[in-house]
Amino acid sequence: MPKPSKKATAEATGALAAPDGYQTTTSTNAKDLCTRYCSQLGLKSQQFVKISQGLAEKVSTVGDLAGRSPLSVAAACIYMASALLGKPKSAKEISQVAGVSDGTIRTAYKYLYADREKLIEPEWIADGKGKMDNLPVS
Repeated sequence: MPKPSKKATAEATGALAAPDGYQTTTSTNAKDLCTRYCSQLGLKSQQFVKISQGLAEKVSTVGDLAGRSPLSVAAACIYMASALLGKPKSAKEISQVAGVSDGTIRTAYKYLYADREKLIEPEWIADGKGKMDNLPVS
């Protein structure tokens, strides 16, 4: 008689069952990741979170970023938002939190930068806190 697989044993004993009160969620999107990454980077200001989330929501309009990992998109959005607000975080700093390479962040940022006029909302820079001139070229 063949030995049952570990998965079959776990299912039979209930080891894979979700604990009481635990609810599974859908996949995490870039907008949700922005909140987490901003917190881990010490960007506690609501403005950083608001702008990075706003960029993440609009990213579907950037064709070259549409199929990228939410991790990469969130990281690039934070990179852009932090630069826009004059408190830039390096791609290397963000990469350590996001778990993607700094090169991946810079590549995704190039696409964001190319469409910056469409992505950046006027109110993000209207109050003087954000400046387009702060954005690195690439």
